[in-house]
Amino acid sequence: MRQLKRTVKIGNITIGGTNPIAVQTMLNVPVKDIAGNVEQAKRVAKAGCQIVRLAVPNALAARALPEMVLPHPGKRPTGFVVICQDKRIDENLNRYQKDVGIVAQTMLLAAVEQGLGGCMIGNFQAGEVMEGIGLPEEIRPLLIVAFGKPAEEIHLVDVQEDGNTNYYRDENDVHYVPKRTLADELLNWR
Repeated sequence: MRQLKRTVKIGNITIGGTNPIAVQTMLNVPVKDIAGNVEQAKRVAKAGCQIVRLAVPNALAARALPEMVLPHPGKRPTGFVVICQDKRIDENLNRYQKDVGIVAQTMLLAAVEQGLGGCMIGNFQAGEVMEGIGLPEEIRPLLIVAFGKPAEEIHLVDVQEDGNTNYYRDENDVHYVPKRTLADELLNWR
C-alpha cells in the first residue's frame, strides 16, 4: 500500500503525497556526450517520461560552483552508504551500473520520505575509500550515497535566455540550479 508522505517539487512536477506517480528514468549516455544525452532525453520525454536524471562524474562536469568549499562546515552529511560490487561474482565493474543507480535513487527517495536529504557521489578515489573502510581487494566501491538533514535552501529555476546553466548562490546563500524546461528540449517532428 502506498504511504502518503512529504511532497517534493522537481521543476513543474510534484512527487509524493497524493500526487500521481511520476515516470522517471536515468540517462545512460556518457556525460561528456552532450548531444547523445540531449537526444536520449528527448526520446524518453516523447515516450512519456516526466523526470530525467543524469549522473555526472564530478563537480566540474556539473558546471558547479567556482572555488567554494561545499557543503559548508557544520552542514556536511551525517551518514554515508558505500555501494560495492564483489569482483568474485563478476569482474566487470560496469555491468551493474544501472542497478547501482536504481538502488541509490531508491534510498534517496526513501530518505526524502523520512525528511532527510542526500546525494550520490560518483567522483571519489576507490583505493582511498577501500583503505578507509577496510574493504578487501575483491570488494570495489561503485557509488557513495550521502545522507543528512537538509540544511540549505535549493531552488530549481528555468535557464534564462542566455542559456547559462551554471549553478549559483545569492547573498543569502540560497543555491540556484538552472534547468532547461522539457518544452525547450523537445523537438517538434511535424
